[in-house]
Amino acid sequence: MQTIKTQLQWIGMLFLIMGIFSACGGGSSQYEPAVVTEDANNKKTFEVDESGADPSVSAELGGKGFGAIADTLGFVTSSDFNVAGTPEAKKGGEIVMAWQDMPKTLRYIGKDANTSENWIVSSLVYEGLLGNNTKTQEFLPALASHWKVSEDNMTYWFRIDPRARWADGQPVVAEDVVESWKIRIDPGIESPSTNGTYSENYEEPKVLSKYMVELKLKKENWRSILYFSGMPIFPAHYLKRVEGGAGFIKKYQWEMIPGSGPYELDLQRSPRNEQIVLKRRADYWGYQHPANEGLYNFDNIKFIKVADDKLRFEKFKKGEFDLYQVGRAQWWVEELNAEKIDEIKRGLIQKCKIYNFEASGFSGLGFNTREEPFNDIRVRQAFGYLWNIDELNEKLFFNEYAKCSSYFEGTPFASRSNAKPTYDPDKAIALLEEAGWKKTDGSKWLTNNKGEIFEVDMDILQSFERIFTPLQQDLEKAGIKFNLVITDPQTQFTKILERQFKVAYMSWGGLNIPNPETSMHSKYADPPQTNNIGGMKVPEVDQLCEKYDESWDPMERQNILQKIDSIAYAGQYYAFGWGAPYTFRCAYWNKYDMPEWGLPYQANLNYEYVFASWWFDEEKAALLEKAKKDESITIPTNPVEVDYWGRKSGVVSQPNP
Repeated sequence: MQTIKTQLQWIGMLFLIMGIFSACGGGSSQYEPAVVTEDANNKKTFEVDESGADPSVSAELGGKGFGAIADTLGFVTSSDFNVAGTPEAKKGGEIVMAWQDMPKTLRYIGKDANTSENWIVSSLVYEGLLGNNTKTQEFLPALASHWKVSEDNMTYWFRIDPRARWADGQPVVAEDVVESWKIRIDPGIESPSTNGTYSENYEEPKVLSKYMVELKLKKENWRSILYFSGMPIFPAHYLKRVEGGAGFIKKYQWEMIPGSGPYELDLQRSPRNEQIVLKRRADYWGYQHPANEGLYNFDNIKFIKVADDKLRFEKFKKGEFDLYQVGRAQWWVEELNAEKIDEIKRGLIQKCKIYNFEASGFSGLGFNTREEPFNDIRVRQAFGYLWNIDELNEKLFFNEYAKCSSYFEGTPFASRSNAKPTYDPDKAIALLEEAGWKKTDGSKWLTNNKGEIFEVDMDILQSFERIFTPLQQDLEKAGIKFNLVITDPQTQFTKILERQFKVAYMSWGGLNIPNPETSMHSKYADPPQTNNIGGMKVPEVDQLCEKYDESWDPMERQNILQKIDSIAYAGQYYAFGWGAPYTFRCAYWNKYDMPEWGLPYQANLNYEYVFASWWFDEEKAALLEKAKKDESITIPTNPVEVDYWGRKSGVVSQPNP
């Protein structure tokens, strides 16, 4: 039998936690730790304690004694742990971060759930069947201790760890997996891409026993085990209390269905649209699992809302919250320095810029090609030529960013043939004229053959006005009336997902394992609440997406993605903007510590591992409080840049499949 390890050795971390366990702190646990042994080559192995397994379940079906016969049954596991946390980490304390807005929902799935903030929160509460080693890309046991794949790659089996427990103390069982799949295919959750992913690829999972699940595929797809094993599992005994998908999205709009992970929502301290508080569970079932060493250390993690950019910056400097993701290059360069801020000079506030091999993602102007005027590629091309990214980078961004030219920016999957965006007003004018947009005598604005002027609105946040005013001015010179409409994040997000826009600025996080289907396949072009924002409908891309899913050859998949990237880029569904060459740029009050690598080799969504692997240092916190009162105290300053993995220095090249 071909093992999952050899089939999918290079797969990166697509979901956020997916069973990368945490150690428990803040109290003793009723669950015994896993037995860990280490051989002469420092290779750690673990044996799951099965003493709590249901005695009515046979060893062959996952009950007590399964571990001793797993190999003979064709099941595999892995023990390549300890790649994210460090044993120096300490438990306790709190970390507070301010967000510009709260997510519209705390559900992990369904309508309006596709935000980075929502995913960050969910990553700390839920687990999947399997986890992933972010360096070697091998699967790790999570809710499932073992797994197996058939010779024809069409059937999978997962054995639930008998120790796994929900936050309410109930055991995690095979039925939970089945119900978690069912809720994802329910149209009532109003998420067509989620419905499609789980209904089109899988038969209904089958419960073989309390601890054993069988899964059959409808069609061969190398990513099937990735998506299913990474699917956050929900408790069936809660799912059955709501009336299908519609009941689920209503009930858990601002609640969280209990999870099996290291944190749970403190609902009483989480008033809607104001703040979110997560508290670490003292009875987390994964206590002392070897993968947990040094992870999930904070007793409380708090996210507060501070909508105004400048106010958020000022509140951080006053110490009203702890961690500040620096989104504005000007403040990073000109404001957050020792000359202007004494707390930085004396080491009370630390600056940090971390590099790793996380997929970069991209930003750009997304065009709604379903309607005029952006159903004409020449108009889309013209907008790209009228957007002066180089000038923005030089004058506003202090050369902190780099131009994007790929949907798979910062990965081996980016097409090498895609040209970087260029500013060329003459080309833009020529293209607009070809498309039928011309100035009549004495007119300031371009008009079409219907006599309509070229006028388009774009919703932006207040803080982006300074960035898009230069574009507005360049478009005006070309004869385009470009109205910048100030709005709030939730309204902007909703209108984009409901296709109520002409053009929108979008910034997408990268995926280490891309899924082009959900953002590029034509079947997701028209339904709302999908990631095919622009309405891309290209038969060749559809065919390549299907070929990509069917290929078990990593290099062939890389070539397919490069081809998809080239075709999509040529279609100009986005006028590409800029991205950061680093993974995370922040400032924080000096009462925390982190592993020497800052973030793992790869870590989706940039900073979720801040909350997973950093920790509160009581001695530093005490010294910080003294230094706040005594201006003669200076605290040592850490190096600003953390390039442990060698991405910036070029010591390590970008990984290939």
